[in-house]
Amino acid sequence: MESYLRLIALSLGFAVALAIGTWAFSEGGTRFQLVTIGNEIFTLEVASTPEKKARGLRARSSLADNGGMLVQLDNPADLSYSTRYTDFPIDVLYFNADGVVLAVDQVAANERSLTASTSPGPVSGAILLLGGTTKRMALRPGYHINFGRAPQRRANRDGSP
Repeated sequence: MESYLRLIALSLGFAVALAIGTWAFSEGGTRFQLVTIGNEIFTLEVASTPEKKARGLRARSSLADNGGMLVQLDNPADLSYSTRYTDFPIDVLYFNADGVVLAVDQVAANERSLTASTSPGPVSGAILLLGGTTKRMALRPGYHINFGRAPQRRANRDGSP
């Protein structure tokens, strides 16, 4: 009986995590989406207008450790970002339609170049995170972003869960 209750609790926990991962919510007209990268959940502002997609995080004074911006395109295109007028560094993950990271770029705070980071070609979108996040998490090209999925479990060195 105890193992049956434990199984129900685990199933409910997984269902809640899955629901949270796919949930998009609004606050004052700004949409947010929870996205799982590795074993961490990020609350990403959705750049839902052409103006927000072009502006990115420019002119912001801070960003939460688990915050950022999600830019998704209807059709693959070249993207570029800078931190001009931004008081913190950013990391940019450029990804394809399957959520595979094509390039990772780090941009210093208040970079004066208009195109401090440019995608390696047409991409389906970008995730802008607080600078240092990609290094801390060891994110590299080829990594898969889980949109709307529960956090991944890391295997032990011997391959066991």
